[in-house]
Amino acid sequence: MLTFHFLNVGHGSSTVVEFCHGGTTSFGVIDSNLRPGDREPRALEKLRELGATSLSFVSMTHPHKDHYLGLSAIFEAFSVESFYSGPMGSLFQNRERLKKYAEKLLKVVNRTDGSSQRNAAYELVKIIRLATTRADSRQMEWLELAGDQATLAPSGFAGVEVATILPPAKVRGDYIQRIEKQDLEIVGTPKENDISLAFEFVYSGCKVVIGGDGTISNWSDRRRYERNRGQPIGAQIVNLPHHGSRHDCPPLVIDQLFGSGAKKIGVTSANGLSHPSPETIQYLETCGIKPYCTNLMPVCGANAQQLLTLPGLDPPIARWVREVANIGTMQTCQGDIRVSIEDDGTFEVEPQIRNLCGFRGEFAALMNI
Repeated sequence: MLTFHFLNVGHGSSTVVEFCHGGTTSFGVIDSNLRPGDREPRALEKLRELGATSLSFVSMTHPHKDHYLGLSAIFEAFSVESFYSGPMGSLFQNRERLKKYAEKLLKVVNRTDGSSQRNAAYELVKIIRLATTRADSRQMEWLELAGDQATLAPSGFAGVEVATILPPAKVRGDYIQRIEKQDLEIVGTPKENDISLAFEFVYSGCKVVIGGDGTISNWSDRRRYERNRGQPIGAQIVNLPHHGSRHDCPPLVIDQLFGSGAKKIGVTSANGLSHPSPETIQYLETCGIKPYCTNLMPVCGANAQQLLTLPGLDPPIARWVREVANIGTMQTCQGDIRVSIEDDGTFEVEPQIRNLCGFRGEFAALMNI
């Protein structure tokens, strides 16, 4: 059985991958985030809960803090065989570039007045240091990945086809140039999304895509590869790119990612403010794709004030919403989302909290009881 634990880490992303086969279980982690008030990353909690003792792989799709905060704690807690990152400039091989990168990050730590930015830069320094040290001592391999289809072979995942499908090879140049120039905006700008990895897992004919913060331009480049090879993505399960944002997850990208099967799901984190966009979720509904969001989005009640402006809302209901809603904070919807693929290719979805979803047609079923 191949299982994906899509974790509720607020605005960010974090996925624990679990593969049970032949009496052994292997684990991998794709991204991490620390919510305000968390003492340790949710992925570390989940790995302990599942009984993991070592990790086949850890991936940092790209250097944005909502995708890497807490990864150093995961490295420190487990031995890791492989580290997969986006194309950051061959840092392990090019020590002069690595030095410049570390110097830039330390400048952010020392100069910024913002504790969030300072902590994020320091966390990235720790991750790079741990990865370099372990790669130097041959305890772990570090692969910076780019290209149309970078095939991977994580240990313990025999029988699972694993590949990165973004970013295209051409994007690595800009990031390297910014390192060489010690660009002071190399951390925390939208440009880092250009080097975001996206993963493809295929098990028993069932395909899963973990979209990272893949950009609309990179998905467009990917379409050319698919046309030339006659190999569309055609997934049944997609962790939506860039948290289901309006810009990077429009209908054209959704059509590209999903196959034609009857059972399809889209999983995304939600922060109660901007992600996912309602247009994205509504389009999933139109296409017969069932959405699963970790938290509420505004149109579902994360922002009670928005609910109160809906036309035709009954005044007593509006008053009740106003009184019970926790306005301005993130509110859980599905929570952690577990997707399990059986050996015959069928899959099941198990949300942590079984809240009904109107975009999955569940309110209509309730009314028919």
